[in-house]
Amino acid sequence: MILLLQWFVNNSSREERQYSDVWYETIALNYSEDQFYKHFRFPKAAFEYILNEIEGGYRKRLDVRKALMATIWLLASGDSYRTVSQLFGIPKTTFAMAAHHVCQLICRSFPDCVSYNRPRGSSY
Repeated sequence: MILLLQWFVNNSSREERQYSDVWYETIALNYSEDQFYKHFRFPKAAFEYILNEIEGGYRKRLDVRKALMATIWLLASGDSYRTVSQLFGIPKTTFAMAAHHVCQLICRSFPDCVSYNRPRGSSY
């Protein structure tokens, strides 16, 4: 059984995935104010404000502007991680970790604006 597993691991060719950020670079970054509001559900100025607030705490390899834009797209659209990661040209796992990190930074940077209802006595 172990030999069979070793053979499978050694002989299975994993397809190299291609990621393209053409849409992000050519379209999303060039949205007008109206287009930006329509897709992200808040003004471009608010996006820039949030970006400036979280930039110092962002510690991932992915560009902070791209990570924030993809995270907000995910939250605003309800699309899947797979769809958003393909749209922005980011590997799915990388995007999932970056989105989690961005959400944490937003919660820390804006504690008066973002809050969660917690059950009484909970410590989480």
